[in-house]
Amino acid sequence: MASLSHGWPQHLHCAQVAMCRELKRTGGVARDVRVDKVGEESDRRRGEYYANRLDGSAPRDWPDLTTGVVRQAMRERPPTFPALTKICRAEAERLGLDEDPDFEVAPREFAAAMVEKGGVGVRA
Repeated sequence: MASLSHGWPQHLHCAQVAMCRELKRTGGVARDVRVDKVGEESDRRRGEYYANRLDGSAPRDWPDLTTGVVRQAMRERPPTFPALTKICRAEAERLGLDEDPDFEVAPREFAAAMVEKGGVGVRA
């Protein structure tokens, strides 16, 4: 369960619910648990959790950017809000959103929404 949590308490909850549902299916017989099914359900629940948290925000409207920012933030662990803003800018440029007339969100605003909605944080 710990590996499915990625170090986050809410993710641990998703993994535990998935495991409980699988144990219920097997009548409590642990050796019959399908670990792949637990992982799939945990991933699905985690996705639903974030989709609900991001509802009504720019990160929900631009999922490829959100995924890229989260991925980079997990690698770099930005120490400050400006560092997170730079990640948002770089990812938007990588995806070509800086040239997309429909993308009207400044990197600083996107970073603020990511922090506010709990999609990513900064160390400081």
